Amino acid sequence: MSDGVLALSDLTSRGVHPRVRAAARLDPYWDGLWKSGALASWVSSESVKRQAESGLGRIPAHLDIDPDEAFESFTSAWVWRRKLEVLGMVNAWRTMTDQQLAALVGAPSLAGRSGLLDTAFAAGLLDHGSFVGSMGQAHPASHTRLLRPSALDTYTRRLLPLLTYPEQVMVTGGRRLRVGGQYDRHNLLTTELALRVAEFCDVGAVMGETYASLDLLLGTGLGREEIKGNPAADAAFIRPDGMRVAIELTASITGHFKDKVRRWAQHMSKASMSLSGLTVLFIGAPPPDRYPPAERNAFASQMTKMIREVVDEYPGVPGTRHADRIGMAMWHDYFPARGKVTTDFLSLTARIPSGAKGKPWDRKGMLDEFDIPFTPMDPQRTEASHTGAATVISSPVWLRRAGQPYQFHNYAMNVAGFDTAPIPQPDPRHREGFDPHVHRGPGALAKPPARLTITTLRDEGG
Repeated sequence: MSDGVLALSDLTSRGVHPRVRAAARLDPYWDGLWKSGALASWVSSESVKRQAESGLGRIPAHLDIDPDEAFESFTSAWVWRRKLEVLGMVNAWRTMTDQQLAALVGAPSLAGRSGLLDTAFAAGLLDHGSFVGSMGQAHPASHTRLLRPSALDTYTRRLLPLLTYPEQVMVTGGRRLRVGGQYDRHNLLTTELALRVAEFCDVGAVMGETYASLDLLLGTGLGREEIKGNPAADAAFIRPDGMRVAIELTASITGHFKDKVRRWAQHMSKASMSLSGLTVLFIGAPPPDRYPPAERNAFASQMTKMIREVVDEYPGVPGTRHADRIGMAMWHDYFPARGKVTTDFLSLTARIPSGAKGKPWDRKGMLDEFDIPFTPMDPQRTEASHTGAATVISSPVWLRRAGQPYQFHNYAMNVAGFDTAPIPQPDPRHREGFDPHVHRGPGALAKPPARLTITTLRDEGG
C-alpha cells in the first residue's frame, strides 16, 4: 500500500534496550523458520526428565535442577517483580521467543542463557520450545528459545497460594492461567507485531490475547452481559484516546475466516462506537515461501471480498457503521522484507470498506485520531482502560510505567466500608507539618521486604 520503505534500524525506538530492539530480534515472518509447518518442538520439565530416564536424550546441565530446589529459587525475593513479569508476559501472549520476552520486560539478560528462565522451566512453570528444521533438528537460524505457560499444575498448586491479590492480578488479571491451544507461528507473529507497535507507534497499551477477549471488549468489560465461550482477538492495541484496535491475524483464507469476521460484526452491532470504542484490523500473514507476490495479492483480494460481504450483511447504523470500524492489511504492507518497514505501519494504515459506491475501499490509519475519530460516551470508563493496562502484565515495561496502576488498597477499604485506612493517627500537635492524608513510610532506617519494588535493575533501560 505504501511506497515509503525504511529500515527498522532507522526508526526512533522508545523503551527497548538496543540489544533486543526490533532490528536485532529474530524475524518470525521473514527468517524462514517454518519449513516444517507452523508448530515448534516443545518440552516440559516433566517430559524432558522422562526422555532422559528412557535413554532418548540428556538433560542439559543448566536445566538439570531438582524441581523443589528450582521452585524455592524462583520464589525467593531476588528480582521478585521481574519473575512475576516473566510469568505475566508469557500468560498474556501465550508464546514468545526469549528475545521478545526480554524486550517486553526490559531485561536483555533474559535473551540467551538465563538462570531465571532455567529455574522457571525446572520448577514446571514454563515450557521450552525450538524451531524445527527439515530433518527434524533444531533450525540453524534458531539462536533463541521459545517459551509458553506450562500445562503442569505448578502455578495453580504451588505458586498461586504464595501470591498476594495484587500479584495475582499482575500475572493473570485475576483470572485462571490459560494453557493449551497454542499456534506457534501465529502467536509469535502477533507478539512481534505488538512489540513493534509499542516500540515505534503512538499507543497507550498493547494487550495480549488473554486481555483481548470479546467479553472484555464488548461484554462485562463494558458493564454488559457476559459473552460466553471465551472467543478472543489475537491482541488489542489501545490508542491514547482510549479507542481499541482488536487484531485478528490469519495465515489462510477459508470459510472459517469469514465466520470470524461475521462474529465480530454481530457482536459489534450490539455496542455503539461511542460506548465500546472498538475497531477491528484483520492482517493477512501467509507464509512467504509458499505465497509469492501474485498469490499474496490473490490472498488479499479474497480477504477484502469476504470482509465486504460481511459488512454488506451487517452494515450497522448511521454513526457506527461497520464499514468505518473494520479494516484489513497484509503483513508485507507493513514489513515488506527482513529489517524493512513502511510508513503505513506507523499509523497502521489499512483498507477500510467505507468508500463510495464503485470505489468502496478507503485507506485510513487505525491509530490516526483524525482518520478514525473517537468520542467516548463515558470518558471516565475510557480512562480506566489505561489504568487497567498499567496494572496487569501485558504491555511492555515502558508503557506500563507511563500509566497509573490501580491502587488495590483503595479497593480493599471500599469493600470493608472504610473511606480512609482504619489505623490510629498520631496527634498532629506533636509533629510539625503533619498531614494525615500523606503516607510517609516506615522511616529511613527501616528495611521492609519490598517484594514489588519498582527500582530499575542494572540491565534495564535503553
